[in-house]
Amino acid sequence: MPKVSATDNNDIIYIADLGESPFVYINGKDEPVYRYAVWNDSKTRIIDYSDDLEFLRDKYGRDKQIRVLTYKPFMDKKES
Repeated sequence: MPKVSATDNNDIIYIADLGESPFVYINGKDEPVYRYAVWNDSKTRIIDYSDDLEFLRDKYGRDKQIRVLTYKPFMDKKES
């Protein structure tokens, strides 16, 4: 059986840096979210995630073009 890969050799890999300790509110509680999410040009879904950027860069190959995207919060936290 052929090995199935989440990426093709020619794909550009995108790694989104979601910031330190992001949380999402689900079912009445805060759930932690991994810091980095990975996707590529040919997929329309997240293919991997981790808190370790170097691990992801090694996993998807340092010979590929990898773009790390950093996001800023779009809403300020309200002061109490």
